[in-house]
Amino acid sequence: MTSLRRGAVALILPFALIGCEAPGGRAATADAAARAVPEEVYEVALFAAIASGLAQDCPQLRFNEGEFRIAELELREKYGDATDLVGAVEDSPVLQARVERDGAAYIRRRGITPGDEASLCRAGSQERAERTDIARFLQPA
Repeated sequence: MTSLRRGAVALILPFALIGCEAPGGRAATADAAARAVPEEVYEVALFAAIASGLAQDCPQLRFNEGEFRIAELELREKYGDATDLVGAVEDSPVLQARVERDGAAYIRRRGITPGDEASLCRAGSQERAERTDIARFLQPA
């Protein structure tokens, strides 16, 4: 698995997400690859990307690299090195649309104003207080 964090912020959240279409002919292959991505892998990548986005724009938070490495190792142990979420998202309009929906839903649910430090910090604090899956990847700065 390539490092999910490498491109996660640019791929997962509308903070920086740019949707694009796969070139003709690749869509069927890419969408088959999207279906092959285990749900647990997608969720961990989404949670880590959200945490990374919050930590990047909130000076009170830091992305927990150690927890991310542990999660990555757990996923490799369970699914093998062939699990490449970043590549699947980059190549799949289906997964790109899904991450756009999931990221937008998260932003609405948490009342985040993209680019607004206070709302991003508030969301990160809520995640930590509620001990969510996203909070696993956040720590105080």
